[in-house]
Amino acid sequence: MKKTTFLFLSAISFLSAAEFEIGKGNASLEGGFLGFNKKKSDSVKILTFKEQHQNILKSNIFYSYKISYIKSDTIQKEKQNFNTGYSQNIPNNPFGINSQIIPMPDINYEIEGLDAQISLGYDVLKKDNRNYLGLGIIGGISLPWIESEKNDNNNANDFIKNGFERSKTKIKTFKIGPTLSFQKTLNRYFSIFGDFNYAYQTGKIKNNYANFNSNINGNFYEYNIGIRFQVKTFKKSFLGIIISPRFFIQTGYRKSKWEFKDLDIDISGYGVYFDKSDLKMDIDQTYISLGYKF
Repeated sequence: MKKTTFLFLSAISFLSAAEFEIGKGNASLEGGFLGFNKKKSDSVKILTFKEQHQNILKSNIFYSYKISYIKSDTIQKEKQNFNTGYSQNIPNNPFGINSQIIPMPDINYEIEGLDAQISLGYDVLKKDNRNYLGLGIIGGISLPWIESEKNDNNNANDFIKNGFERSKTKIKTFKIGPTLSFQKTLNRYFSIFGDFNYAYQTGKIKNNYANFNSNINGNFYEYNIGIRFQVKTFKKSFLGIIISPRFFIQTGYRKSKWEFKDLDIDISGYGVYFDKSDLKMDIDQTYISLGYKF
């Protein structure tokens, strides 16, 4: 009975606080794909539903959660000649039948996907709900996909015209690791807050066009720091129950980084052999959010 009551009250606590966030910034890619040996970036938009830090039943035990939808603009990789370091048998290759040089067209990349995480921990230092230092465990799932396609066929040789078609690289990873969070009041209305997360991640990556399907491992890093404006609280009676809603506005900066180890995704469609490298996906954003607590 006590366990059921605890779970029921915890569920109510989960619904008693939330934030709605809009972010904008830059997304970048580096490595992992054929010819993508230098970082390229473009703008990105992020919509997030989250709770920064909520204690359960007025205890020092806390939870937090974050669900984000990510959509980047087109990241363009300019045409180049890529040296694989290995002799390739390329049809109609103007550089020779057995060549290490791969002609690469302009390629457009777009990042889209979902990222969700939840943490559970304990406030090792706590003065009140607006002044704390918490340590915990974070777990979650990342479901990004990266669409790639050659820009056009103008002045292209047969190797490019018949390859580099539109394809989608789908990634699914699960992550777990430590998290640290804090909040400190500056005065009655303003406070600063932040969190720092690291997680090991493992999962699958797939691209049907490239005939690529592999297990992957890597790391996830994220830090977030911001400032909160706390609107004055007030009390209301609802169905005979006194509630004290608190509404607030937050703005801040968040950096998230995914690293996937040792990938060689051949988006040419020809089965080109090249050295594996780490695929790195970074998102930097500034955001503004509206939130409530009851």
